[in-house]
Amino acid sequence: MIARRALEHVGNRTRAVYEITAAGRKEFRRLLAEAWRTPSRTLPSTLYTAIGFLHDLPVEEVLAAIDHQIAGLERALAEWDEGEAVKARYGDPTGIQKLLFENGRAHFHADLQLLRAIRERLPSLPRAGWEVPPMDEEGWQ
Repeated sequence: MIARRALEHVGNRTRAVYEITAAGRKEFRRLLAEAWRTPSRTLPSTLYTAIGFLHDLPVEEVLAAIDHQIAGLERALAEWDEGEAVKARYGDPTGIQKLLFENGRAHFHADLQLLRAIRERLPSLPRAGWEVPPMDEEGWQ
């Protein structure tokens, strides 16, 4: 994939310079094409898993965790907006940069909308009709 092209001597140090081989370029193109073909499914899977165990923590603890996550997403969204403003100074001749920022912003907003909706409903939700047995209970497997 790579091959050493040269050794450079600077003072007491030797530095190796590498280059990508033909096989490396071929693999890069294969991986790049695969990246374009593979659908991006960025979902908050950790949150989805936690929802399955919603009633295994006190409501107050879950609400505090949701508030913490909302605050973190709001900070990240503000940084995203700042990053977009910085990048905009350098231009966007293809318009793709703007699309990327809009897409990312939509993901932030979708996650925030979900968390706020859960937060709103959580205090009035009935207890789950089932519970996961404790792992130390006989026959839990």
